[in-house]
Amino acid sequence: MITRHERVNDALKQSELQPYVESRVTDFDLTGEVHTVKSYRTRRSALALDEVRHYLEYEVLSLDFPNDDELAAAANMIKMLGKRFHQPWYHIPPDDDVDPAIVLFQTVIWPLSDYFISLTPPTDDAVRLARSLADETVRALSTGSGAVIERALLDGLVVDHPMTVGRVALRPLTVQERHGITARFNRASSYEVQLVGPDFISGVSGTCVIEAHTPWEISDPPPESPFLVDRVILALQLIGVSVAGPGWVHTSTEPRNVELDSLRPLRLCSTAPRVAASDELISHAASLAEQIPEAAVTEPRNRHDIALNRFLRGCAAALTPSDALLEYTIALEAILLPSKFEGELGYRLRVNAAWLLGSDRDTRAQIAHKLGRIYTLRSSLVHGLRSPEDNDLKEAATWAREIQCDLLRYCLEVSWPSEAELAHLALG
Repeated sequence: MITRHERVNDALKQSELQPYVESRVTDFDLTGEVHTVKSYRTRRSALALDEVRHYLEYEVLSLDFPNDDELAAAANMIKMLGKRFHQPWYHIPPDDDVDPAIVLFQTVIWPLSDYFISLTPPTDDAVRLARSLADETVRALSTGSGAVIERALLDGLVVDHPMTVGRVALRPLTVQERHGITARFNRASSYEVQLVGPDFISGVSGTCVIEAHTPWEISDPPPESPFLVDRVILALQLIGVSVAGPGWVHTSTEPRNVELDSLRPLRLCSTAPRVAASDELISHAASLAEQIPEAAVTEPRNRHDIALNRFLRGCAAALTPSDALLEYTIALEAILLPSKFEGELGYRLRVNAAWLLGSDRDTRAQIAHKLGRIYTLRSSLVHGLRSPEDNDLKEAATWAREIQCDLLRYCLEVSWPSEAELAHLALG
C-alpha cells in the first residue's frame, strides 16, 4: 500500500493535473443548462477522486496487475494462514489455472490498496494507517469474521471521549475527518453534489461520529444495511435528545472494499441544542434501539412500526409545526386507537393515553387536556377549518412529541397495548 501510494502520488505531481480539488454544487435550470450553485476550494488531494486515481493507476502506471513482489507477498500470506485462511465471498470461482495469490490480490489487496490511496494520508501518518488496515484485513482473513459498519455525522451531542456500548460507538470527529470526509450521490441522474467535511448545502457540520457494527462472516455475502444507526437516533429522540447532522449514513465493510460502500439519506434536523453525551445516555439509547424493529425505519407494516416511523418523521428537518403535529398525531392514533372501535376518536385517544401514562388522577387529567387540544388543532388542519395560530401549533407539537416519547418508551420497555386492552381502558 505504501509503495503504490508513493508511486501514484509522484505520478500526480509529474502530471499536468491539479493536485487539489475545487468542489462545485451544480444544478439544472428550466432550460436544461447546467449552472454552479456553490463553489468552494479545499485542501483535498485529487487522488480522493476515483477518476483521477484510476487514470494514474491504470493508464499512467499500469498498476492493474500485481508485480512479482506483490504476488510473492500474497502467496506468503496464504501460506502463513494455512488452514486458517478464509476466502471472501466475492472470490473468483476456483480454477486450477489461476494462481490463488492473484485471486487474493484482485479481490482483497487491490481494493484495499485503492481505498488507502483514496484517503491520501499525510506522509507522517501513512505507515501507521497502512499497518492498521493491513492488520484489520489479515485478522478478518484468519478468523473469517468481518463487519458491516454504518457511520453518520451528528451535531447536537457534545462528545469528549469515545463511548462504546455493544454494537454502537460514539466518538469525537477527528481533525482529519473534518477535512477529509467525502460523499457522492446522485438524484434522478441529473443532480450531483460533492460533499466535503461539513454539508455545504445546509450549512450543518458534524461534531461527532456515530458508528454501528454488525458481525459478518466474510465467506457469505455481506448483509444489507441493518439500519442500526437510524434506530439509535430514533431511540435518542425518544429519550428526549434532539440530534442534527448532514443527514447521510455511510455503510462500509471490514475488511474494506470500496466496491461495497453505499450512502443513504437519514432523517435529521438541521440544528439541535447542545447536550452532553454520557455513557449512561448511549447505553440507554443502544438498549432501546435493540427493541425497535428494522421495519420501523424502513418500511412500516403494522401499527407499532407506523407509530415509531411517524414519530421519527415528526422529528425530522424541514417540517413546519403543522406538519410535525400531524405526524405525531398519526403516531398517537396508531398506538391508542384499536382497529375496531366505537365512539369518538378524540375521546378514545385522550382516555387511552391518560390511563396508560397517568399514575394519578391529576396526571391523567393533564394528559387528557393536552391531547384534547392536540386533537382539536389536528382536526382544524385536516378538515380545513379555521387556521390555527403558529404559537398554538408549536405548543401542541411540543406536547404531542413529549407524550409520544413517553408512550413509545412505555411500549418498547414494557409492552404494546393489545386490541382488547385498548377497548377496555376507559374502565380503568
